[in-house]
Amino acid sequence: MNKHASTLALARIVKQAALVGADSPAAAFELLRSGQADAFASVRPALIEFADKLAGAGVLQDRYGANFLTIAVAKGDAGRLGYFNAFIADAKASGLVQRAIERAGWRGVQVATQATTD
Repeated sequence: MNKHASTLALARIVKQAALVGADSPAAAFELLRSGQADAFASVRPALIEFADKLAGAGVLQDRYGANFLTIAVAKGDAGRLGYFNAFIADAKASGLVQRAIERAGWRGVQVATQATTD
């Protein structure tokens, strides 16, 4: 997709292919389905759903980037940062995050194993 994070990341590493942009995931899939593109790059859950709609399609196991969701707090607010770090660690350890992923029906998404506080 045009100006999507996955496209911008891919543009920096592609060496021997021409990128073809699309304005939406559905438009990108149509380029693939119609043979106007050889591959479709996006977030893994979307690709898995689209692959189900195209005979012979598959999604690579590896990745060229990753989307990390996190929480930011105001600089110098160590108490609030500590609270959120503890909350996230507990949510992951208790299985809450994994259950949320499963309820959302996201296939191919994993709970992060390590958090940073940059």
